[in-house]
Amino acid sequence: MTEPELDGPGGKAQTSLGQPFDELALGPFEKHFLDTARRFIIALTVPESLAWVEAFRRAELAFPAPFGATIANAILIAVSEMQRARLDPAAIRIALHCSEGAVVTEDEHRLISAFQAVRLRRQSDAYANALLLCDGGSCRAFLAALERIAIITGDVDVPTFTDAG
Repeated sequence: MTEPELDGPGGKAQTSLGQPFDELALGPFEKHFLDTARRFIIALTVPESLAWVEAFRRAELAFPAPFGATIANAILIAVSEMQRARLDPAAIRIALHCSEGAVVTEDEHRLISAFQAVRLRRQSDAYANALLLCDGGSCRAFLAALERIAIITGDVDVPTFTDAG
């Protein structure tokens, strides 16, 4: 499967220079979360890419059995909720690789920051990053989806975000 060309116009995802990936000090779980999320963003923006197949395959390899597909599905729901709340879902800026020397775009940094804040129960930080990612729209469903991932991983016991509101 080849990577689609992502150039922005025509409803395609855009790439943008950002912070070097190596400077973020992400743990293995966050790296795999971002890799999976990127592929789902591509799949939702460029459906003919079939990037969702690769997202599930990589998640099955990256996350502990038997949770790979469950975590991937939860990431898909979070990305879908984020894109649904955005004014222009196709305008999300992504990079294509999580390798040494790669960059993390501003949108990706907000995505991972929102997820980390949910895992650490820092609701204000999570909400601020989610609000920016969702273009000021309702981000409750997106935060609830991120929180479900944190519940699967055992970081959160009792949910505080709900889909309503």
